[in-house]
Amino acid sequence: MQKYVMDYLETLRKAMTFAKSIPHVKLPMGPEDFGRTGLKFAQVNPQRTLGFAFPGVRLMRKMAAHMHSNDPVYMRAASFREFEKKVANAALDLYEARDSLGSEHVAAIESAIKRWFEERTASMQLLIPCAIHPSRAESFAIGPVTFVHATDLATVGVTETSDLELMERMFRERGGCWIASVTIEAEQTRLRELAELAVDLALAALHIAMPEQVIMCRLTGRARHNWSGVWTNQSGWVSHGVDNLEPGRTMSPEFFSAALVQIEPVLNELGTKISSFINVRRPMPRVETAWCDALYWYLEAIQDDVDTTAIAKFEICLENIAEAGSLHKSSSKIRALLRIFLRVSGGQPILEGGTLSAADFVSELVTGRSRILHGTSSTLSSRLQLDRGEAGEVARRLLMITGLGMKQFLETHPAEASMGDYAKWADRLVNTDVESSNAGENAASST
Repeated sequence: MQKYVMDYLETLRKAMTFAKSIPHVKLPMGPEDFGRTGLKFAQVNPQRTLGFAFPGVRLMRKMAAHMHSNDPVYMRAASFREFEKKVANAALDLYEARDSLGSEHVAAIESAIKRWFEERTASMQLLIPCAIHPSRAESFAIGPVTFVHATDLATVGVTETSDLELMERMFRERGGCWIASVTIEAEQTRLRELAELAVDLALAALHIAMPEQVIMCRLTGRARHNWSGVWTNQSGWVSHGVDNLEPGRTMSPEFFSAALVQIEPVLNELGTKISSFINVRRPMPRVETAWCDALYWYLEAIQDDVDTTAIAKFEICLENIAEAGSLHKSSSKIRALLRIFLRVSGGQPILEGGTLSAADFVSELVTGRSRILHGTSSTLSSRLQLDRGEAGEVARRLLMITGLGMKQFLETHPAEASMGDYAKWADRLVNTDVESSNAGENAASST
């Protein structure tokens, strides 16, 4: 995917015309004093405040965004907010040379960014609490993420902790008793976010591979609590309706352990994409990027309490798998994926025993998402024909099939190959297998 080219020197020259140096009248400066300067990305020293006025801020942000998105290492491993601050401050270091800026000054900014990134980048193991199953089971891995029961922390190198009591309290109150261990290399302010994304992707992979669909999650601020209830009052008589939402409770410990053994090869294969995502020093194949983005939206959808917004997220999931690019291309590209990978099209049922045809499914999904997100259909009282369960199952199957076939595709295709290339390759592969099978049957019948 070719990115547009920006003239960094021209942008820098324009931005530096909006760099302002304001001598200090008094020190120290309070927040209200600093706010009155109107400067952003400011450098403060005993003599002056040096920063950019608003037009310069816009130019520096545009330049930083281009530098960030054009480098796959920075894009995945560096927080953009910290990155743009460093770009702006590296530019302000050139304030005295603002009237004679040349290409060597752009190179100086790029070198400063590289030094900053290497100085602030480290490899660190992060332990993230999760709610997966109420019982203990053997540890298991999905790519770079290892899930262990809280009683087995020694298996991921934990021998002592000063926060054990706090950790146990979290488990008691939030219903989680599992830890996800993942080692991340990234810029300091991006470490936690990247680790949490890796765990989310691993949990989503576990969801699509598990024979029984249950909600498993990180213990975030918006994660479900174990119990949900609504009480009704009829003429003074109060009755309850309490739901037990404890993750994994519908699976017996024996079933859960046996399922993990059964799906281990699938988890290993899906986990390679998550490993690719956090391996920030290597460019990530385009199809793996699209697949991981789609997998994230799948998890967002299944964890959503409202059907309409969940369906909108399932549509975003499929748009990412299809690399739709724009709304008017979404329908045709999603239809192509359904035809090639799920072998359904036109008036065929989208699923066995489904309520919609493949064509109606795509139409309802794409137009429904557009209406919901653009406010032309009510989120809270929608009359979508599409069933949430159908949307989720289609997304799950598509993620599973495309995820498992991706390794073979990448063995013969470059990292820049698109999901469209992947679909064409898969279509040819299936047609070749069908032709070979037909030829074999014809040869057998003629003898």
